[in-house]
Amino acid sequence: MKTVRFYCREIGAAVLIVLVLEMLSRGVLRPIIGSPLYFTTMISFYRTLMLCLVFLALFTAVPSLRPYREIFLFLSVFVLGYFAAEVLYRSFHPKLSLMYRSSPQILTLYHLDYFFIHRLYQLIPLLFLGLLFKSYPRGYFIQYLRWGDWNAVCDTRHLITGKQKSRTWREISLFFLAILACGVIVFAIMTYAFNVPPRIAKPIGAGGVLPLLSAIFLYAITAAIVEESFFRGFFLSLFSKVMGDEKGNIYQALIFGALHIDITSPIRSAVKLIVFSFIGWLWGKAAKETGGIGCSLMMHFGVLIALELRVYFLM
Repeated sequence: MKTVRFYCREIGAAVLIVLVLEMLSRGVLRPIIGSPLYFTTMISFYRTLMLCLVFLALFTAVPSLRPYREIFLFLSVFVLGYFAAEVLYRSFHPKLSLMYRSSPQILTLYHLDYFFIHRLYQLIPLLFLGLLFKSYPRGYFIQYLRWGDWNAVCDTRHLITGKQKSRTWREISLFFLAILACGVIVFAIMTYAFNVPPRIAKPIGAGGVLPLLSAIFLYAITAAIVEESFFRGFFLSLFSKVMGDEKGNIYQALIFGALHIDITSPIRSAVKLIVFSFIGWLWGKAAKETGGIGCSLMMHFGVLIALELRVYFLM
């Protein structure tokens, strides 16, 4: 009977939440975005919400699943906040969204505006997770949302000799960024040397190269801050609390890799999953050993700059 009452209470709460959202969305969103887009986005939002609430009730009712209830609660808040950000973004910036989806492989100021504004809207789920973390007692989770100590030592092995060496994360970060810089330079030289055809024939934006490079910098720093706060700031703390340090780092890295896959190509998806999961694990290790996300933030920023410059040189 207790389980039946529990499920009835959870379902009743879910229905009440849906009704409140329905009234708010019909009064606010529908006049702004129009009926077709409103119905497609809100139906998906309600399905996601109901699934999250049902699974949360299941994780709470089944004793063997209770240790993982916090993980699912935080992931549910993340998914719902992320979806709410997507709905708001497509509602208020439909032209940017359609332009990016029509030609995602072309780099223009409009596409960088899409990237930047899209990341700003992702501050919504970040705020949700921050409030949820704040509701727990101080010291319950390990806090990684700080700069950290770059002089912390990491035991590494030489790739050729296999000898163990102790290096600081400052040295590792600078070495990582140096490799990225060399890669961009080599790619630029090869592009001009072999006359790789450009992806677009017209100039990039009306203001020339400087506005584009400024937009790349702004997008890269915003995206790095948002993603590092999500994965190394919140999820690493959460998974480490529930599963231990090693498993926690692996699981946050797998989620980081899964969110970067390309669903249009299975082979590309597998490669991206492996590469980004390894990068997520490395940055998680950096966050744990330095006590903050500063080191992983700078490496993440360097990767995004290198990727966008690679597309730029193809033009």
